[in-house]
Amino acid sequence: RTREYQTAMEDQKRLNDALQMELTELKAHTESSLNVIKKFYEVRSRECECPSNITFEEKCSILLDDSADSWSFNLDGETSTSKYIASLEQENESLKAKISKLQSNLRMSFEIEQHLQRNVRTLEKKQALNDDLMRDGLSALQKVYTHQRAEIMKILEEESLLLSTAVNEIQDKLTQICINAEIIGNPVEKMQCCDSSCKDVHVTMDIGPETIPKGDVPTGY
Repeated sequence: RTREYQTAMEDQKRLNDALQMELTELKAHTESSLNVIKKFYEVRSRECECPSNITFEEKCSILLDDSADSWSFNLDGETSTSKYIASLEQENESLKAKISKLQSNLRMSFEIEQHLQRNVRTLEKKQALNDDLMRDGLSALQKVYTHQRAEIMKILEEESLLLSTAVNEIQDKLTQICINAEIIGNPVEKMQCCDSSCKDVHVTMDIGPETIPKGDVPTGY
């Protein structure tokens, strides 16, 4: 979504650049029209007394108020300069309208760009917050896993110690039984059987934590 906003911002920037270029061209055309109107006013000032310290709009008004005869050049009996002035004034008004529209579009484009930038900053903050939450969650999970693993190993060691103690007690009792039997009757076969049983019990019960199947011990993920 951040890439979409960035792409939209780039498109909007290109549109702004194009509008800015068009606005520059219109300003150049407007400047040319203004120079033509100033030139006409200078011509009129040479023919009659005209105030010089007035605004541009007032100069245009004076020129437009002139009669058609005062700007007629009947070299071949055709058009008068008043029509030319009127066309220039019309073009000037058209250029002003276009400039106003372009400025409005530029303002709108700027507002859209600011909105996209705010959305991008908001998304970046949310992403940073999610990353922090993920790191904190993983860290907490690692601590819980380490603690539980230590507790399990402690329980296994305690159970292994208890089992080893029980095996030792059983071995001692079996040994004592064999000795008592030897003292009472001294039967050779029974003594051999007793010794064999003691050895079997010793081999079978002598286990430790390392003999527990690995599958029974929890492993970390």
